[in-house]
Order: sequence, then structure tokens, then C-alpha cells
Amino acid sequence: MDLIKTAVLVYDTLTLPFYYLIQKPWKRRSDRPTARLVKESPDLEYLVRVGDAPKSHLDHYENVSQAMSDVCARYSSQKCFGVRECIFEEEIPIEKGKVHKKKVLAPAYRWYTYSQVDVMIDALMRGLRESGLEPGSRVVIFSETRMEWMLAFHSLVRMNCTVVTLYSNLGRDGILHVLNEVEAQFAIVSSEVLSKVKLISKDLKYLSNIVVIGPENSAANPGGLEKFTIETFGSIMSKGSESGHLLKPSSPKSSDIVLIMYTSGSTGIPKGVQISHRNFISSTRSMVTIIDQYGQCRTGHYIAYLPLAHVFECFVESTLLWMGHSIGYSNPLTLTDSSPALKEGVKGDLTTLQPILLCGVPLVLDRIRKEVTKKVESGGGLKEKLFKFSVDYKNYWLSKGYRTPILDRIVFKQTVAALGGHCEVIVSGGAPLSLATQRFARACLGADLVAGYSATECASSGTCMDIGDPTIGNVGAPLYGIKIRLVAWADGSYYPTDKPNPRGEIVIGGDNIAMGYFNNPEETKLSFKEEYGERWFYTGDIGEILPNGSIKIIDRRKDLVKLQLGEYISLGKVEAALLGHPLVDFVCLHGDSLHNFPVALIVPNAQGLLALAKSLNLHNKTIDELCEDPTIIETAKVSITQYSGKVGLNKYEVPQRIKLCKEEWTPDSGLVTAAMKVRRNEIRKFYCEDLKHLYGGENFDQNQNMRKV
Repeated sequence: MDLIKTAVLVYDTLTLPFYYLIQKPWKRRSDRPTARLVKESPDLEYLVRVGDAPKSHLDHYENVSQAMSDVCARYSSQKCFGVRECIFEEEIPIEKGKVHKKKVLAPAYRWYTYSQVDVMIDALMRGLRESGLEPGSRVVIFSETRMEWMLAFHSLVRMNCTVVTLYSNLGRDGILHVLNEVEAQFAIVSSEVLSKVKLISKDLKYLSNIVVIGPENSAANPGGLEKFTIETFGSIMSKGSESGHLLKPSSPKSSDIVLIMYTSGSTGIPKGVQISHRNFISSTRSMVTIIDQYGQCRTGHYIAYLPLAHVFECFVESTLLWMGHSIGYSNPLTLTDSSPALKEGVKGDLTTLQPILLCGVPLVLDRIRKEVTKKVESGGGLKEKLFKFSVDYKNYWLSKGYRTPILDRIVFKQTVAALGGHCEVIVSGGAPLSLATQRFARACLGADLVAGYSATECASSGTCMDIGDPTIGNVGAPLYGIKIRLVAWADGSYYPTDKPNPRGEIVIGGDNIAMGYFNNPEETKLSFKEEYGERWFYTGDIGEILPNGSIKIIDRRKDLVKLQLGEYISLGKVEAALLGHPLVDFVCLHGDSLHNFPVALIVPNAQGLLALAKSLNLHNKTIDELCEDPTIIETAKVSITQYSGKVGLNKYEVPQRIKLCKEEWTPDSGLVTAAMKVRRNEIRKFYCEDLKHLYGGENFDQNQNMRKV
């Protein structure tokens, strides 16, 4: 290995002048200013992006209906939506009468042009009107990500209906709460989640009509749904195509609510964020900041697989759509060649579509990293050392603004192929991304990885790194049209006057800020403020403004805990770091002022746990038994402690005791949200006795797990 490092050093010394002239690393300098502070008055100072905002046709739209109609005419002959049809599905029996469904998918995507999409949207709008839907109604879309989701959304918007979103993996209580709270009479539901509606059908007070997305027989014999009028998506569209009913698209006001998007509910019942047409259009204009860097006339595709019910995916897709890009639909179960829903030998959607742009949440990127790391470590010896050296080497040169084309072809060819081989940009959002995963993704996936930051309440527009930014650990500068200011938080000792960098709670302002929470004036008043002639959202996140104007997220008010000896720890920060450990699938950290150390509840990765058991010669034990084995627990704790030091956690942030949880953390169990974020209060209640045991039988302060401000 030393010989290889020496050879690399000699090569770098000889070739650096050529790389400098060819790659022009100064164009990707990390010190160039990306944002500047504007002092409007003695009391008001905010951060805005430097330079001129990109100009586009989005500047002239007043509402979502107008925007979609215009782009369908503007890009009429170009590819718009792509789907990969299922040729057949095979059921493979497994234990206890269960079956695994394995799909054989078409070898290529089928594409619809913008003009064809426009015709389908119009037909669906007319069909829904024929079925009794009144313009201006609230309609729920309850489906996984697919083309029909977007068709339904835009057909409803053309009728000036308000669309309400539901995560396809939402638990029973959440589904019932949303459907009853918005008093929806119509719901558009995919056949995959229709069974969830059946379970709560008796408790639904207002729902009367269900449109089922799926095969034409998916609405047949719907046992348990007899009280509803049920039609298929296809029949509605056919009805609309044949209809002679003259129904012109509506022209809603910019202040009308176009979307009620429910938050994940990590700290309680999901809240419905009301997004107006003005908010929606403003957000997409801001996102053009990054889309413009990506390129307006690219021939490659975007792959859509994240939940459209989440603000991140919904607004990224909308912006790309309005800028004339093509979107190919997928889902996590068919994404890669080794996806669990694909029959052996069938290519995954990434390999088939070969996208040049995708969005990734930390959960997905963490799992890719663990899978690759596990394969490399299984090779051991020189192969493992060479791979780790290559990752460090590439990250070093990326930080200087250089590319490593030879290394990419020799070492990272297979990892790049995992994303289809042509991916150029990955946008990460939705949750904090650990530094370890960020370094791994930048080195191994062959794409520019840019992190962004926002919230549902900001219609997904906040900050984002520039494409090609060589730095890590920050979320970039405000998008154009966005203002960000820092507000002091005395309890955490964060002030905008801090040196060397200003710190404080991040407050976002602009036309993208939502109209408030549906049917919840109390929460609206707490989080949304009209100040200085602007509408602002108080995020609860603590940020630091770096010298070049980028923002670094350093804490969260609701996640900050004070230990017995006075140290503050950020639960979310530590959890994001620990998720990079190969043994960790989920983690919930607990700390309070009655003790001087935190503890951790961990859902272990099954394969990682079995590998650990094998290394300890603990054979013939089930996953449940391994979770309770003292040797496994102690070995896991030592490994996690060592890993914590490597990723830069302070000693007082490292969990001193852990519990390996055998229970599944799912939205149905109530322990995680539909966006797969931990629900601290519910987890703390469920594991109350276990937490007491982790603290040696002593009580713990259940009320101080999260500092409420």
C-alpha cells in the first residue's frame, strides 16, 4: 500500500500543472461569496444570494393552472412523463403463507409528450366533473409516486380544487385524521393502499367517492367499501374523453389555496400546511436558481421515486416539469438491479432510465453507502485499503476544485453504474446528511452532490449549494427570492452578533412562505409572523452564516438537551452521525438533565447484526435473540463508541449505553413518521421501562427529553 501511495504522489507532482490548466479549479473555489447580508434598518438584517436571478417564463405565471397549460403548449412535442410498464407479476411463496411479489418490467420506458399529458389532464378534469366533483372542493390524493399522481394533481388544479396530500405509508390514525379534518368527499387512491382505507371506512365522516389508480379490476368487489362510489382512474379518463361537457380551466386567484400538504408529524399530529398559488409559483421560481445551473436544455432524464406527498419531491418535479425536462417514474422497490420487487435478471429503473439528475434523502444515501462499504469490507486486505484510500484521495482533490477521471474509471466504475452510469447531479434534502455519507457519495457516485435546506412551511424553497461547490457540511446560500435572517436564542447562547460567525434561529421570508396551518390558528400564530412588511417562518433550526454566505445547520431548538453537568447536545446531530454506522438502521438518542450521559435506542440492520453474530461465533440465534444477547450488545456499543470518535462526536455526545430494539419502527407502529423520521415522544413512551433500565433503574426526566421554547 505504501508503494501505491508513493506512486500516486509522484503522478500528482508530475501532472498537477496539466490538471490545473485543463480543469480550471479556480472556477470552483469554495471561498467565493454566494450570499451577502443586507442591513435594511437597525433592526432588520437578512441574507440574500448574490448576483442576478435567472430569467424564465416562470416569471409571468400567476397561478399553477396557467403555468401548466402554458408549458404543455411551449414544449408540446418534447418528452414529459415516462413510465415502465409491468409485463407480469409472479408471486413467490415464503414462510407462514406470505408471498413475495416479483415483477418483470418492460425493457424500456414508455414516454408521453407534453401535448399528450395536456390531453390526459383535460380528460381527467372532465371525467371528475361528470362524476360529481364540484370545482373548489378539497380532494385527497393518497398514492405512491407515479405519473397518475401528477395527472390527478393538475386536473384538480384546473378545476380550482384544493389538493390534499397523504403519504402512502401513513399509519391508520394519520389517514383518518387527515380525511376527516379536511372534510374531503372525493379521494384519489392507488390500489396498493386501498386496503388502508377499508380499515377506517366506518370512521370516515365525509368521504363518498373513491377513484382507484390501478388495473381496471382494482375496484371490483371492494369488500368493506360498499358505502362509497368507486370508479377507476382509467374509467374516469375515458368518461372525460367522451364527454361533451364544456368545462373551461379555472383561473384561480394567487391567494387561493392550491395545496394542503401535511407535515410528517414527528412531534405530534400532522399539521396541514396551506400553500397558495403565489407560494407555489414563487417557490418554483426560486428553484430555478439550481435548475438553471443544471441546464435548461439537457437531453437526460430525472428519475422520480421519492414520495410526491413530501414537499421536496413535489416541488422539484414541478420546477423541472415547467422548465421542459423529462421525468421517468420509479419506486424504491424497483430502483436498482437488486431491488426486492424485481425478478432476478430484470434491470432496475436506474439502469434502464440512466438519469442525469436525481434527488436523494439521507436515508437512501446512507443505505447505499452501507451496502457498498459492506461489499468492499467483505473483500478485505488490500482491496479494502485501496478503496478507503481512493475515497479520501478523491475527496481531497474535490475540495481543491479538481476532478479525478482516471480514478473514477478504475476504482469507482461499479459504484457509478449503480445509479445508471450517467448521473451528474444528486440533490439531497429532507433531513440532515452526515459528513461521512456526504464524502462517500461525492467520491463514489460520480455526481455533484448538493445539499439543500427548507421546510414544508416554506414550500420547499430555502437554501441550496451551487452545483460544483467543493465544500461539505453546509446547505448553501439562499435561493433567489428568499431572505434569511438569524434571531437570537438566549437559552442556547446563540446570537447574530457571535464571532467569528453570526449564529441564531433561522427565519425564512419571501412569497414562498405558506399561508399557515389548516384549521390550526394557534400553531400558525406561533410559527408564522408578519414583520417588517414581510411574511416569515420561524424554523426552530439553529444556523451559522459562514464567511462566503453559506449556511451551516448547527442545532435545533426542539432537539437540544442539557445534561447534568451543563453540556448541551443536539439529538438530531448525533443521530445523523450514528446513522452512518453499518449496524444502525434507526436510532433515537435520549438525554436529560438528571444524568451526565445520553443513551441510544437502536434498530439494528439485520444483515449487519448477523455478520456481527458470525464474527462472535454466535450461531443459530434469531434476530430477536441477538438483540438481547449481552455479548452482541457490548460489542455493538464498543463499535459505536469507536465510530463516534471517527466522525467527530464529542465524548459527552456518545451514548454510553444502548438498547438493540427488535420491534419494527414503521409509520403503522407510530414510532416513525411517514417520512421515516423518529417520533421522540412516542418512542420515549414505548420504551419507558427500557430507558429506566439503561439508566441503572433510576428515573429519567421524561419532560426534558426535548427543550420546548
